[in-house]
Amino acid sequence: MEMAANESVEPTKIIDMTRLKNTINDYIDKNNIRNSLRGQKASVSMIANHIYDYHNKILINLNLDYPNEILLDDIKKLLPIWREELKIDSSLSQSIKSWDVVKRKIFEYKVFPIIDLMCWEMISGVKITNKKIAQSVFKYGEYDSINITQTIKPFIENLMDDFSIEKYQRIIT
Repeated sequence: MEMAANESVEPTKIIDMTRLKNTINDYIDKNNIRNSLRGQKASVSMIANHIYDYHNKILINLNLDYPNEILLDDIKKLLPIWREELKIDSSLSQSIKSWDVVKRKIFEYKVFPIIDLMCWEMISGVKITNKKIAQSVFKYGEYDSINITQTIKPFIENLMDDFSIEKYQRIIT
């Protein structure tokens, strides 16, 4: 059974475990650590990071009994430590992160339809309430008028203030 995933986060798949099992067995045999405590405490991610498919990735266990806030806070604290331990250049992740975040928000917040409505509002002189924008654009209630006011419109304004084709071309390429 497949589970939900996105570009940056996905559940570990059976094929991943099969590849990892082979890699870990090779590592155990090569380093003669089958029965050692040192070997049992070794991080799978430290071993797997040398495989092309797993480069710059980490396998983690999340205890889903904990609230989201605690899980996210713990992950935020551990990410820089893990990047350092795996010798991942964090400056690269910042440029990727910034573009990926902007791109994801553009689609998630349905920025283009909202900009269309804002332009139509200015041209026609007819006021469109944030509640009406939320109902029109987010048919399943993903965001409401408060989200439009506090999050989405400020994001659009920042995007437009900071907009530069050259800037985004540099980020994309």
